[in-house]
Amino acid sequence: MVSVQQLDRKNPNSQGGFPIYDLENPYKPKKLGFWKVIKQTNGKHELYLTVKENCAFVLAANPYADFYSHGEEKDFQIVDVSNPTNPKTIYQFDPRILPEVPDDFDSYNWKSPDSKTRPAFNHSTMVDEKGKYAYVSMWDLGTVIFDISNPAKPIYKDKTTFASDQQGSVHSAALAKGGTVLIETREVYNPTKDTYEQSYGYTRIFDIKDKKNPKLLSEYKSELVDDIQDGVAFANTVHEPKLVGNTLYLHYAGGVRAVDISRPSKQVEIGKYVPLNSNIWGVFVDRNHILALDIGSGLKALSNKHDDRDDD
Repeated sequence: MVSVQQLDRKNPNSQGGFPIYDLENPYKPKKLGFWKVIKQTNGKHELYLTVKENCAFVLAANPYADFYSHGEEKDFQIVDVSNPTNPKTIYQFDPRILPEVPDDFDSYNWKSPDSKTRPAFNHSTMVDEKGKYAYVSMWDLGTVIFDISNPAKPIYKDKTTFASDQQGSVHSAALAKGGTVLIETREVYNPTKDTYEQSYGYTRIFDIKDKKNPKLLSEYKSELVDDIQDGVAFANTVHEPKLVGNTLYLHYAGGVRAVDISRPSKQVEIGKYVPLNSNIWGVFVDRNHILALDIGSGLKALSNKHDDRDDD
């Protein structure tokens, strides 16, 4: 499966969604099916595949689908791909089911409980190892938690929230400690936005043993978060979180940062790699190596000396 976004929604030959391929022969991929997002949207951004009881499901992040389709399609959808030639949408999340979201919800102009106008759209999705809980990154709406034991009828549990002076900008999530700890990264694109703290995005860590009551444990900020650069979006914010055991890896213009979260309430940065003009867009981590994709200078292979700390 591949996420497809549109460069030009007005192009009649452009279509967002995700194609599904048979890779039995990797030299000759065979296209089996294509799940389409409504034409007016930007298309499909991120997706997450999970399997439950021999059925396959894709959790799709379709930023601004609700806005551009005037509510016809939603930003978060669950798609049954058990028959890859005929993928079917079985669930769509309407934020209006939440008590703090008004019936006239507008994803670009959500009137939040703190009386501010905030953006609230789906950027990313993920599922725990057992395929029971889904975590949906809904920008200023927070990380929204669902029980997807029945993927066709998810149950809303709760979501993360922010102080009135914090931009939400929830980009991605990861889980630690057997799914009892949530790591939330935030991609703040305007660090000098009026009425908010002067800061790039930083990482927040939550206790989610009780899915109905996420509790903020700590906030990880590199030394770059408060280094505001005029006219430079994203510069010292964070992108996607990756985990190996109790080591959290963060990346973006601040390079690759390794953070020990053995004690989530008191994390400690234990290493970093910051190349010149760093713009690390993605990383893949195992116990011995880190592959870091630097937009400016290509793929970097880094040694990852991982010790014997507890990996629970």
